Order: sequence, then structure tokens, then C-alpha cells
Amino acid sequence: MTVRYLKPALTKDKIFAAGEIVSENRKIVEMRAFLYKGGPSGTLLARSTGKAFKMAKK
Repeated sequence: MTVRYLKPALTKDKIFAAGEIVSENRKIVEMRAFLYKGGPSGTLLARSTGKAFKMAKK
């Protein structure tokens, strides 16, 4: 996982998180996410990308 912090946030700030699956195959899911101050149209505070392995259901 990679996180890029772009701007600081105060503890009193309302933070909006959004994420999505970018790609998916049989074994791996690639995702990205964003943090905004105040709402989805607010200031971009951080962005991240990551990959995860799918687990077999037992």
C-alpha cells in the first residue's frame, strides 16, 4: 500500500473517504482511495493505492 499525504487535517475537521476497485482478477484486487476535507468536492488531503490477495472461502 502506498499513501501520499498532500495536506494536513485538524482533529476537528470532517473527513470524507472514497475508494474504488481499479482492477480485479482471479487472485489480486487493486484499489485506490482518497481523503477529502469536508466532502467529496472539498480539498484533497491524501490519496492511496494498494493491492490485496483474495482469500478462499472456507
